[in-house]
Amino acid sequence: RSVNKRDEVNPEASKFSNQSKAEEFIILYLIKNPDKLGEINNKLSSEEFVTQFNKRVFEAVTEAITNSTEFSLSLLSDAFTDAEMGKISGIAARNRDITISEQTLNDCINVLKQFDKNSAFAKGTGLSDDDLRSLQQQMKYKK
Repeated sequence: RSVNKRDEVNPEASKFSNQSKAEEFIILYLIKNPDKLGEINNKLSSEEFVTQFNKRVFEAVTEAITNSTEFSLSLLSDAFTDAEMGKISGIAARNRDITISEQTLNDCINVLKQFDKNSAFAKGTGLSDDDLRSLQQQMKYKK
């Protein structure tokens, strides 16, 4: 018996799964490569994020990197609840062995840029769930 568990922290993730996964990869890339903040900000703004939770995380990570000499997830703890911090830590932990290339980053940015916020179905995002899963599996085996 399968029960759909609603994501209480990021409820939009199930509705916009492709975009949410792309957002998580972008956040993960930034967490692993805080020195690339300027480059990412030249390509993408937080306004292009689809899910409100990931948008908040991106903005908080950006602010923490800008205002500190050394980034760590603990710098986010004042801005998020324990449940939200658990979600953020989970994203980082689940993907800690994955190396996200600049091409993958650009693909994820394109997923967000191609998203039509006025479209109920958000067609034309370029990557399906299966594409993103395949991409993630390829990255696991490349390490």
